Amino acid sequence: MTPALVQSSSLPYRDGGTRGVRLVKPEIGPVIAFALELLRPYWRRLLVATAIGCLNSFAAVSLLSIIDRELRSGTAASLGALGAFAGFFVVMLVSEIASGAETGYVGQEIVASLRKGMTKKILMAPIPEIEQVQSHRILTALQQDVGNLSGFSRALTYFVVAVCEVAGCAIYLLYLSAPMFLASAAVWAGFYLLTRHVLKGAYATLADERAGYDELQKHYGALINGAKELKISRERRERFYRGELTSTIDRLRDAINKSATLFLAASALDNASFFVLAGALLALAPHLGAGVATLSGFVLTLLFMRTPVSMVVLSLPEFSRVAVSFEKVHALSERFASLENDLLAESRGAKAEFRRLELRGAQYVFPHASGAAPFTLGPIDLVLEKGEILFVTGENGSGKTTLVKLILGLYPLREGEIRLNDEIVTDANRDDYRQNFSAIFFDFYLFDDLIVADEAASEAVRRYLERLNIAHKVTVEAGRLSTLELSTGQRKRLALIATYLEERPIVVFDEWAAEQDPTFRRIFYTEILQELKRQGKTLIVVSHDDRYFHAADRVLHFRDGKASPS
Repeated sequence: MTPALVQSSSLPYRDGGTRGVRLVKPEIGPVIAFALELLRPYWRRLLVATAIGCLNSFAAVSLLSIIDRELRSGTAASLGALGAFAGFFVVMLVSEIASGAETGYVGQEIVASLRKGMTKKILMAPIPEIEQVQSHRILTALQQDVGNLSGFSRALTYFVVAVCEVAGCAIYLLYLSAPMFLASAAVWAGFYLLTRHVLKGAYATLADERAGYDELQKHYGALINGAKELKISRERRERFYRGELTSTIDRLRDAINKSATLFLAASALDNASFFVLAGALLALAPHLGAGVATLSGFVLTLLFMRTPVSMVVLSLPEFSRVAVSFEKVHALSERFASLENDLLAESRGAKAEFRRLELRGAQYVFPHASGAAPFTLGPIDLVLEKGEILFVTGENGSGKTTLVKLILGLYPLREGEIRLNDEIVTDANRDDYRQNFSAIFFDFYLFDDLIVADEAASEAVRRYLERLNIAHKVTVEAGRLSTLELSTGQRKRLALIATYLEERPIVVFDEWAAEQDPTFRRIFYTEILQELKRQGKTLIVVSHDDRYFHAADRVLHFRDGKASPS
């Protein structure tokens, strides 16, 4: 298996350390430990499934022994032999189903656990890490890689039974004739080495195949999200379709075809090995003291082994893809490790009343990009009092949104500190700190459900919908908004309703008015902000609308990551 290359982050931490951007080869040890950790809760059931698989193997070998003995006897089978045959047949059938059901259950439990664990990791991951790992890579891990693991769980059902059957048959062959068994093992070992050489090339293509899925997911995102831009630009459309999308599809096709061909060649060699082995045994039997009866027993057993051995060999491609997927999932899981591991813990109760927010020497440094100096925000010294309106302005890329994410506790401080009501914000209380904020980001995501879904809240939403002039398009049904198929400006009005319902003491608006028509832009600055201020809310407003700067108590201007009052 060719280990995948994983790009790590270069997120700065309070202790001054970094995770440098580099390509690293994942060590197999941690990946195996990760897989064993997934299996650990189910070891008893796996042990039971293995025991049942061994019982299946014993029953299958017993059936072969009865058939071989009765064929050599030259007489009609006795009632005792037929009864034993029927009994072992039932045991083989039931044990195969039971073993498959047990391993299938464990496999799906592992996949469900992995899905829950990965989504929980993403939920708790530091925002800079999520922003650096492109969304298509995360989606590929959740869909393609976890899907591969799901396929692995199904293949494991048959693999366990097949391995047990092969082991049981090998023991029976050793019982029939040790010299013949050793000769068979020698011939098989030669074919195995040849097959392994073919498989080595197949494994090498799996990492290329996985990288192709990553790239294809990225292009699919561009195909959907960039549909308007592609429609109006013939040059970009042509370059994207022929130069990027189709070429990636072709590379992925070639990688899949190459690996499939090599795996088929390995399977063909495996099938051919039985006939070569049979021919070798025919030639060697007289020299190894094996009679016709022993030879017929060997051939009969080998014919039975063809199916389970082929099952084992054909499982190798699936297991190889699983190994690559395990590496990807493990690397992503490690990368999304967070110091905040209690974000799904029970609520800690009522928050203290907000009085004052203070930044002292707050600084954030973006991860270093190749060929460019890292962008540094700060150091920032800022005090916000209850009921104050602060406007943050500046050119694009000057640090406005970075400041917002720093204040919200979404970005870690490189230097300095944040205090809420004179209490320092730390890793231990950061999530409690964040619960003081409502925010509408420039690239916001709008959920269709209301956090507070009682009848009083629904009635309040209806009033807000009327006031924001979207009641004719959106209604509230069972605590959910009937539609989100609206313009960006209208969707931002819905997001504003969510901030009303949350009733947090600090509200952040990142370019909220940018997509509003002139009427609602005026209403926002001259009415909505002032009403929130009268309610005692502290407001942080990122804005370029200098005609409304008079609505703020203070205006903070940013340039190249540095702040100055306007």
